[in-house]
Amino acid sequence: MCVIAFVMFTWRFKIKNSLTRISKAYYPLVQKVNPCHAMSRVLRSPDPHVRAEACKLVGNLSRHSDFFYGEFVQTKICLQLVPMCHDRDDNVRKYASENYSILS
Repeated sequence: MCVIAFVMFTWRFKIKNSLTRISKAYYPLVQKVNPCHAMSRVLRSPDPHVRAEACKLVGNLSRHSDFFYGEFVQTKICLQLVPMCHDRDDNVRKYASENYSILS
């Protein structure tokens, strides 16, 4: 991934993370950009920072309500978090474990 694409991608994730952390009122807006389908690919990124950000977004999407749970099931995001609990990166393991426990 080129540097510019990575920066743009990271900022989009940070914006989604911020909106979902603030309030569930932003969930419909965030849902319009279909974060769960994109996150399914991003959770397999070779970059540990990207994987950790994706895990944080999973947690923030489930922070206030079960609004996204159907999409989590459909995209099998919960199942993707399980092997990430054994990731070589500390932050990925931390966020995957925290958010898997919230979802299960």
